Amino acid sequence: CKSKLEKFFVPICDSKFYLRTIVARNYSTKARESDCEKRMPMLLIHGFASGVGLFCKNLDSLSETRRVYAFDLLGFGRSSRPPLPETAEEIEMKYVEVIEEWRKNMDLDKFILLGHSMGGFLATSYALSYPERVVHLVLADPWGFVGQDEAANNSKNGVRDWFVKKLTSFRGLSFMRMLGPFGLNALRKMRQDFEPIYSQSAPSSKKTNGLVRESPDISMLNSKSSEGKHFKSEKAKVGDIEGLSPYDPAVVYNYIYHINCRHPTGEEAFRNLCQMPGWAARPMLLRIPQVAADLPITFIFGGRSWIDMSSGLQARTLRPNSYVDVMVIEGGGHHAYAQYADDFNAYVNAIASLVDEDHVFVPGSEALVQEAVATAKRSTDYPSSSSE
Repeated sequence: CKSKLEKFFVPICDSKFYLRTIVARNYSTKARESDCEKRMPMLLIHGFASGVGLFCKNLDSLSETRRVYAFDLLGFGRSSRPPLPETAEEIEMKYVEVIEEWRKNMDLDKFILLGHSMGGFLATSYALSYPERVVHLVLADPWGFVGQDEAANNSKNGVRDWFVKKLTSFRGLSFMRMLGPFGLNALRKMRQDFEPIYSQSAPSSKKTNGLVRESPDISMLNSKSSEGKHFKSEKAKVGDIEGLSPYDPAVVYNYIYHINCRHPTGEEAFRNLCQMPGWAARPMLLRIPQVAADLPITFIFGGRSWIDMSSGLQARTLRPNSYVDVMVIEGGGHHAYAQYADDFNAYVNAIASLVDEDHVFVPGSEALVQEAVATAKRSTDYPSSSSE
């Protein structure tokens, strides 16, 4: 990771708990630091059983011209793991209020909000409650938009239904913890899909057809290094997953294992967010019309993901007078943001550049984003994206 990383724990809930936070800056010599600091910042929210480290293939690119923030959700990664509410609505609202308290403590006004999987669900919920804080909502393979009842109406979802239950099941992580020191090997066998995604030989955008438009512990805190409303901590070290050096799948497996071998507060919360394993008890698609009409939304799906990408198209139908773009990374799975990072980063950077230019995102202006992507790819010698 070439980015300059700040790493610290942000206090929440009257300083009883903390969110592990990183801020990435990878400003080039061509860009004036003062200009980059003025640009719209971006916040990344990870998915289930994950943490900030899995954005390692995105941080450098996304932070070239702006600050990029990311934190471990409460109950995940190196953040605190307090008891969380038991009902789906209470859990969702708890996460939303924690995100808002984090924002206040970081003294951020507005930002581009990007969420992956469960993080996409929570990002949308946050945007529903605090639309004035979000300038553009980017949803990467968001979980929780379609409930089981809606999915049952689609006869094509039989195999996908099985994958959803399998891949989002908290039981697999319980089994991993039960195995103790042997859990790491079990994880590698259960999730062999991470090997090609995070290896040096992982496919890049040059091997795909690109994008297609479908129409912490308290003892780790150093009070002497406190600054403002957050506690500064150590800089990134070589080999530290949060400041990932080489893309080594062994490091990634170690990271996933160690952030999931602690008390499973986050897993229990996810279980309670579900109606049945994998399906949201409170599907977000039913509430998407309530999102502020002037808040633009972009969906980015992996073409081979188990997530039902039709939710993006349905969201567009439900918001006919608002900007909703739906992009698909051909060949990408649920972790397309890492699997095809070049394509993903190019599209998100194009959105961010238009935000900086005060572009007004209205229905029908999606082509401008695609043009910005093509321009960015030509400048970095990537092949242009295909479009439908």
